[in-house]
Amino acid sequence: MQRKTIDFLGSFTFIFNDKDWIKKLLITSIFVFLNIFGICFLVGYMMKLFVNIRNKKYDPLPQWDDYGELFKDGLYMILIIFVSVILLGTFEWMLSSIIGHLGIIGEILNKFVDFIFSVIGFAITTYVFFKYAINRDFNKLFDANSFVEFMKMNAVNLVLLYMFSILFSLVAASGLLLFIVGIFITAAYSFFGMTYLAAQLEDESDVIFSEFVR
Repeated sequence: MQRKTIDFLGSFTFIFNDKDWIKKLLITSIFVFLNIFGICFLVGYMMKLFVNIRNKKYDPLPQWDDYGELFKDGLYMILIIFVSVILLGTFEWMLSSIIGHLGIIGEILNKFVDFIFSVIGFAITTYVFFKYAINRDFNKLFDANSFVEFMKMNAVNLVLLYMFSILFSLVAASGLLLFIVGIFITAAYSFFGMTYLAAQLEDESDVIFSEFVR
């Protein structure tokens, strides 16, 4: 499959194509404000948005409806990612404990280990989101061969996504300048941008695209 150009600018502007973007952004902001009580709905909605963007349905944005389905999808996704992160964190803790006995060298190595595992954790989280958002199939989530191929095919894409995640984090934090409450709006805006960008990157992957195209 011929690779396409990633629409970086679109991640900042696509939501404005929806005539109801203000309403949908404000509703999303409310769920950001609800924090732990709204995270399942928020993740479920972003999964729906992700699939729409992948299918080239940029406008309009998904409606905030069928809250039960959004909650269920978001809850499953969060649980899957949580289990993955716990397993990875446990392995990192065991490795760090062993390296910690090496004194000063061990402390330096542990810094490197922390960085490596943060990158691996980001890659795993991205991979799981791609897999489950599109297929809703638990059985395909923990296929080691598929994950390795995903990493090989998307190394550059994952670096780009990681860089933009930092950029959108700064965008989200800028809401503090808007009398603090603005952070909920800028955080919601960042969720939209990252979801759009993630869908663009996923479309660049021969492995993921060829496997999931319908």
